[in-house]
Amino acid sequence: MLFADDAAVCATSEIDLQIILQTFYDTFQDFGLQMAIKKTEVLLQRPKTQPDLQDPQILIDTKQLQVVNKFKYLGSHIDNKANISNELSFRIQRANASFAKLYQRVWKKKHLKLKLKAQIYRTVVFPSLTYGCETWNWNSAQMKKLEGTQNRFLRTIAGKA
Repeated sequence: MLFADDAAVCATSEIDLQIILQTFYDTFQDFGLQMAIKKTEVLLQRPKTQPDLQDPQILIDTKQLQVVNKFKYLGSHIDNKANISNELSFRIQRANASFAKLYQRVWKKKHLKLKLKAQIYRTVVFPSLTYGCETWNWNSAQMKKLEGTQNRFLRTIAGKA
């Protein structure tokens, strides 16, 4: 049996989402693929003008899809308020872990040139800190938090911490 994973579908109405997902399901069936209905989730981002909008009722093969407030998609955390605070904290945590693993082996070593340390930082730590940031909706406090984390890393690398 074949599986198609990691697809995201966006729609502007419950009816459109029902049609799109049913079309996916039917097309998958035509090609011998199976949709993992138990793993398929619906996330509703309510407009500010409609905070009491009811959760959508999406049915696939007579099974109702679960409506969630947040989920992880391709390594990024997405929530129903389009807030990146949790994602930013997760990214900083991952970068801290990457940075800490290299502390004794790289950052603390006096004989390694600063240029080499910077290359290692750009290759290993920085991507884990900024993964998915192209899609983030920033505010100044979040930007300062990310910049503060990066500055702390760079001071340590330069031996100024």
